Amino acid sequence: MFLPSRKILNKTCEFVDFSNPTHRNPQVKIRISTYLLCYAVVISWDNKKKEKKMKKLLFALSVVTLMSINVYSQGKILSKEEANELFGTVLVSKEMPASSLKAFVGQSSKVIMFNIINNDVYILDDSRKVLLPSGFSVSSSEVFHVYSTSIVQELLDNGNTPVTYIEQRKEVLTITNGNFTLEYALICPPFCN
Repeated sequence: MFLPSRKILNKTCEFVDFSNPTHRNPQVKIRISTYLLCYAVVISWDNKKKEKKMKKLLFALSVVTLMSINVYSQGKILSKEEANELFGTVLVSKEMPASSLKAFVGQSSKVIMFNIINNDVYILDDSRKVLLPSGFSVSSSEVFHVYSTSIVQELLDNGNTPVTYIEQRKEVLTITNGNFTLEYALICPPFCN
């Protein structure tokens, strides 16, 4: 089995700055998990007698990393201008009171899902229970855009305006409050858990 030199491993593991507050986006969480994997490889490099234990540890960390991608990495807040440049103009925009969206966020523990269906905004909780419009249901094959509840709450706090817009663009669904726009959602299905 080929193993890179310790110098290369150490250099690979240096790219995460844990004190940097911008390390809240999905790519950084993946990098932090990668850092932990690199650290485990460096430790195993120093002590080859524990190679079997390290392989099990690496496997466990890999599984945790893959699971954390789905649970914690839904969404990234951008400036409204940056979102317009990246995703194009808004085709459909639905207005919603920020206080209502905060209430829906409070009803879901980890993630909240959005879609615009027949010109109406649909919001689901983490178990795909319809929060808006109340009394409706959706099929399990209906595709929704999944954001973590914490990133939606952060958008509302940063935007700090009484109105939020759920926006359908050419290929993505975005959520805008004030001068901030949320995107980089996962799609459910297939990434529902």
